[in-house]
Amino acid sequence: MKLDVIGSGSKGNSYILHDEESAIIIDAGINLTLIKRCIDFKINKIKAVICSHIHSDHSKFIQKYLDLHIKVFMPSSVKKNYENNEYAIVVLPKEKICVDKFQIIPFELPHDGTENYGYYFCENSIGRLLFMTDLEYCPYSFKNLRVQHLVIECNYIEDLVNREAENYAHQIRGHCSLNTCKGIVEANKTPDLRTVTLIHLSDKVCDQNRVLKEIKEVAGDRVDVNVAVPGLEVAFKKFPF
Repeated sequence: MKLDVIGSGSKGNSYILHDEESAIIIDAGINLTLIKRCIDFKINKIKAVICSHIHSDHSKFIQKYLDLHIKVFMPSSVKKNYENNEYAIVVLPKEKICVDKFQIIPFELPHDGTENYGYYFCENSIGRLLFMTDLEYCPYSFKNLRVQHLVIECNYIEDLVNREAENYAHQIRGHCSLNTCKGIVEANKTPDLRTVTLIHLSDKVCDQNRVLKEIKEVAGDRVDVNVAVPGLEVAFKKFPF
């Protein structure tokens, strides 16, 4: 199984977790046409869409999936836009979702007052995966779960942020800094960790090379660390062989 990055950043976010038989779309901020190309137009592969929160760079194209009768799991604040659609399904914190061969558990993450969810995925071939985007911090530790894969936002570097900028407060309360990201990786690192994929990097107040270097120092040499850019493909395996 692999993760394909279709878009990651303020212009739109969407990721495909898939193998030959099935696919889960994580966030719907990118045009469905690009998703179709990535899966060779095999729409039947898509078993569900998982949405983190209401902001358009994560939810803009939800209706396209609903029109195809694909289930979209979403926060209640997003469901309000699709009240009468049976394929729009509200998630509840810590209540398990079963989709095809995936078990998925949503958990709340702080995002400047906006309802926002991270997701824990469990699937036999990849093991355990954490997806976290648009978070100020993570209030939970998952270390005892011995997660194999972290897909986590690393949006900005503190010393590059202009404190006088109009969006300064949202930057701090609504996104994950390099230092916070390092802390989350450290807190959840075990010998089982295989990959760390860094998502939603700012194009203004982040430095890809510095982020990669510092996260690799925390994760260790055995862990495959990547920055999410369109076209990136990351192989997800439970075991190191």
